[in-house]
Amino acid sequence: MLPAAGRSGYTPGMDALRSLGMTAVVAAAVACSSDAPVANKPPAAAAVKPATPAPDAPKQATPVVEPAKEDCIEPVAAEAIASVVRTWELVGTSHARVFLGGIGDVVFVAAGAHLYDGEPGKALAHSTRRAVGLAKKPVVAVFGAWPEDAWLVTLRGAHAEDTGGQEFDLWRWQSDRWSRETKKALLGDGMAEVYRWTEGRVLALDCSARPRLAFESFGAVGELPPRLSRVGNASFCPEKFFALPAGDVFAIDDLSRANHMMIHWCPTCGDPAVEEILPLRLCGAPPTVSLGNIQVPIAPREAILSVHAQTPVKPGEDAFSGAFLVRREEGSWIGEAVPGGQSVDTIAVGTDGAIWLATDTLLRRAPQGKWERHGLPPGVTGDIAQVVAVRDDEVWIVVADPVKDTVKDATSWSVYRTGSAQGVALNLDRGTALAPAKPAR
Repeated sequence: MLPAAGRSGYTPGMDALRSLGMTAVVAAAVACSSDAPVANKPPAAAAVKPATPAPDAPKQATPVVEPAKEDCIEPVAAEAIASVVRTWELVGTSHARVFLGGIGDVVFVAAGAHLYDGEPGKALAHSTRRAVGLAKKPVVAVFGAWPEDAWLVTLRGAHAEDTGGQEFDLWRWQSDRWSRETKKALLGDGMAEVYRWTEGRVLALDCSARPRLAFESFGAVGELPPRLSRVGNASFCPEKFFALPAGDVFAIDDLSRANHMMIHWCPTCGDPAVEEILPLRLCGAPPTVSLGNIQVPIAPREAILSVHAQTPVKPGEDAFSGAFLVRREEGSWIGEAVPGGQSVDTIAVGTDGAIWLATDTLLRRAPQGKWERHGLPPGVTGDIAQVVAVRDDEVWIVVADPVKDTVKDATSWSVYRTGSAQGVALNLDRGTALAPAKPAR
């Protein structure tokens, strides 16, 4: 080993400096000591430097989960729509069932075998010139365009065979008189299902051509729709059939839980197609199990109908649970709730395209979709059996009232109209003026 003087960087004075340094360290330790052992005293806390918080990391937005929408239609309260006050006048009364038929500006009123007609601004009068050629049978429907394409249906009576139903005849106005178009009777459960079809033609069902539906037309000649398949049920005719002037044909054959279906055919559509009228359920109501009480205007110009939703109340029994207006737009059926949620008794379309529905009141749906509630004649408590809207300012209704203290199930029929120059009210069974009503005591 090299001598100390020979080590690199070493000098003899370094030992003295180390000795002095050690003495200073010991002295400092003695001066800082106390009676307690150093080991039991916690070390002095270091000075805490205020921390600058780091900027918050951007929080991820909590996704908004919208509740699942119910497959239902919101109900509309009758009070939520505009109310229109109407001024009504009594036109006439009858003990026989009354039917209305509007053809342009002419309104026909049929009470049994009696036929009357009226025009805007003119009083109702017995049909003379406009009844030429008709048999003395009850008129149950009038439709078409007056006078160039007018049609009329009369009742023959009950069908004699076991199939039930009734028999009807179809008439057409030609030149200056009515001409019967049917040789054999038209059959129907409660009404002859005949509709103005393509130009100059009326289409009817041949319900006897089972198991597939067949058709027959009256007026102009031409091809008929193909036969339509049926759902196996006991009904003599489908639940509802109707045709449109554009050539479309619809047969509603079953609207039960298993088969909410409508068969549709048109000249350019190819084979008949099955279309569904679903869903139709009011929000908050039980699920719909079937649709029923189908109402179609007497002479529809487009695919419009009203239906009732039915829900189960006990095994084998369903109850009314909502009314809907159903329209076909762009190949699909669209439903909306009828305001008030009451049963629909009849439906009609005005000359301006407005839709009229009779529930416990009279409702109008404008072509743009706005609903209105129209006031009824004072004191009317019966059901509106039929409505005809000649124009927005002239509406005709038939009201059915049970007759008290008489034969069971007897009914009195009253006809009212709005507008002007109505004239005196008539006893429609006789064609004479009604006696003035006695003032209430």
